[in-house]
Amino acid sequence: MIANKTIVPIALTFVGVLVAVLILNFVATPGQNTIIVHAPVNHSNLSSATNVMFNVSYVNGTDRLASAQNITAWTNFTGTWVVINWSTANYTACLSTLSAAPTGGVIACNGTFNVTNMADGYHTINITLSNDSQGQAGVAVDFMGSTVVTTGVRVDNRVPLEVNLTSTIGGERPVSGSNYSGVLNLNITAVDNNGSYNDTNNLAFGLTVVLNITNGNGVQNKTVTATRQNTTRHWFNASINTVGIVDGNYTIIAQVTDAAGNKNYTRKLTNIIIDNTAPGITNTRSSSSSKTQIVVDISVSDTVGINTTCGVDATGATITDNDATQTMTETGLSCGTTYEYVFTCYDEIRNRKVKTQSFATDSCTGGGDDGGGSGSGSDDVGGIAWSNTYAENDVALSEKEGKSVTKELDSKNRVKIKVGREDHHVGVLSVTTTTAVIQVSSDPEQVEFEVGDTRKFDVDDDERYDLSVTLDAIVNGKAKVTIVSIDEPVSDVEESLKSESAVEVTPEDEEEPEEEARNLLWLWILIGVIVVVVIVFFVMKSRK
Repeated sequence: MIANKTIVPIALTFVGVLVAVLILNFVATPGQNTIIVHAPVNHSNLSSATNVMFNVSYVNGTDRLASAQNITAWTNFTGTWVVINWSTANYTACLSTLSAAPTGGVIACNGTFNVTNMADGYHTINITLSNDSQGQAGVAVDFMGSTVVTTGVRVDNRVPLEVNLTSTIGGERPVSGSNYSGVLNLNITAVDNNGSYNDTNNLAFGLTVVLNITNGNGVQNKTVTATRQNTTRHWFNASINTVGIVDGNYTIIAQVTDAAGNKNYTRKLTNIIIDNTAPGITNTRSSSSSKTQIVVDISVSDTVGINTTCGVDATGATITDNDATQTMTETGLSCGTTYEYVFTCYDEIRNRKVKTQSFATDSCTGGGDDGGGSGSGSDDVGGIAWSNTYAENDVALSEKEGKSVTKELDSKNRVKIKVGREDHHVGVLSVTTTTAVIQVSSDPEQVEFEVGDTRKFDVDDDERYDLSVTLDAIVNGKAKVTIVSIDEPVSDVEESLKSESAVEVTPEDEEEPEEEARNLLWLWILIGVIVVVVIVFFVMKSRK
């Protein structure tokens, strides 16, 4: 057994030998001269459009290259090494920097070189530093320098191609000069003729597609990045939300950038009109309106130009189209009647504006309409002077609660109601303690009601009853009348009942001719008697 005193000296000797070997290995062995290419990075895509950078570091293992005279960048595209040209300033600065590397130290230089004249395709790049002014390749590493090869880059000086730009709505390409609103969905098909180093079979690898929306003043309003639809195809989709973009004329530019930084701006859609605003409508009753027709002048405005189409809900009405100014005409109407119209106008992109408005035909007697609310008025037929007219025509009678209206009406009071689109009147002409004469117009019918009677009326001559009128009671000299909206076929029995109780109303401002003549006759007789009495009086007085 070896004593501990023997083991310790042996161990120390072994460690000493090991340290000596390591020192000899690091000190006695000459260092390596090494050039490391940091840029361009292996598997890069290079283009003159991206101002190609190079970055090289030099490890001066010995002092053999302190007098370096040449640094050369080589490219191998066809099997032959060719020197890459770079600027004099870059070359001089880089050579001066690398030559100053101290023994055992590391120093780096960088700059740019032009790949414009390099053929498109795959290249191998090699950087050589030497103290031979010729800078020949293949120089022995241990004597004149070191070479590190960048194992592959792709030179691409050609812009990518854009094959097509279409809309996903119906697959139609957006048309210049057309209007669009809401979300405009676009498809872009783009390819890169030169491909990418990373994917030789994929002509869209590394492509990005951006859509720029620019107004007529050249100001960019919106930018949308398209999304690639499949990792192995060259289809891109983009959705442009036009809401929030001011209505106007725009240009959409598709910017396609390949992996090397080349850009293609050639695909443009010009004169694209964005319109998210409905047209404006101003309606005016025309002086061409009469007792039997209503003519309305329609003035239309639009934010991006006039190209509108208008319609109206009245089946008998027609509209003449002249874009900014249009005219609606409806004939065959009743005099003194108000009609409600719903106008709908669309611009070219189908933005819609709806406007409801009422217009009246001329009064049958030439006077004005009795208007709304409560007030006096004159009937269109017979010259009857109404004391009050109560307006209940804000909506159709069929749309009111219970489809009915109940009023207590004194003599010469009436109610204006709406049946469909037309206004009609129900009025009380006279009241007794047990009966009331009620007139229903526009085509007047006068019927005498007893308390509790109900009669039905067809006010639009369509052979169907529209109204049911009931005399509920007579309260304090007023007739309590309920008017109900109905839709029933005309009945012979009902018409017979109305005929039996029909009343012929004599206009208040007319008198019978015979009665007038009779009154005049009595006047002349009275005058004659007075004259005779006066004559007799004076004769008798003179005799005295």
